[in-house]
Amino acid sequence: MNITFDIQTWWRAGSAYGDGAVADATVHCDSAGLPFLPGRTIKGLCRHALRLAADAGLPAAGTPITVADVDRWFGPELADSTGGDVDARVAAFRYETYSGALRFDSARLPTAWLKWAAANPGALWALRVPMASTAVGDDGVAADHTLRTVEVAAPMSLTGEVEWSSAEPEDARWREAFRVALPIFIRGLGSTRNRGFGRVAVRVSDANGGAA
Repeated sequence: MNITFDIQTWWRAGSAYGDGAVADATVHCDSAGLPFLPGRTIKGLCRHALRLAADAGLPAAGTPITVADVDRWFGPELADSTGGDVDARVAAFRYETYSGALRFDSARLPTAWLKWAAANPGALWALRVPMASTAVGDDGVAADHTLRTVEVAAPMSLTGEVEWSSAEPEDARWREAFRVALPIFIRGLGSTRNRGFGRVAVRVSDANGGAA
């Protein structure tokens, strides 16, 4: 099944790497220099959307989506009850969690963009630009040492694939759950989505491009 993210504003999925004097943090890019959305980020977005769907009692194939469904599809989230004990937390992750049944690939631009990037390396700057921000105090003056520059990516449509990867028989309800829940509950993405960045509309389709 394919998930397409029609990103409508500047956005960023941070790479945790900087770019010298240009930006304190850059966006994830592939070897061609094209921005992409990592699979782990997509998994987190989808998990959150399905948990909201479960809380709302949203139905999939006539049956309400449950937290147990979400845990089965994504793997359970571990509540931190270890009091900061690192060894206890490692043991809890090892013995109290299990892999989810779904595998998420990264979402990327259509393959035609690879040819464009190879033919126009000097134009890649238009897809990723630095944007500066700073904290402003109650007096309306910028606070000292708060200027930060991050790289953001231009609006674009990215598509990634998710598939059932468990050896257990496939639970066909997950496809309907994604089709129903993702367009409703995923409205923003990226690390700055609460600041007006990363507005997105989500489309779900089968591997052949039809409606899932």
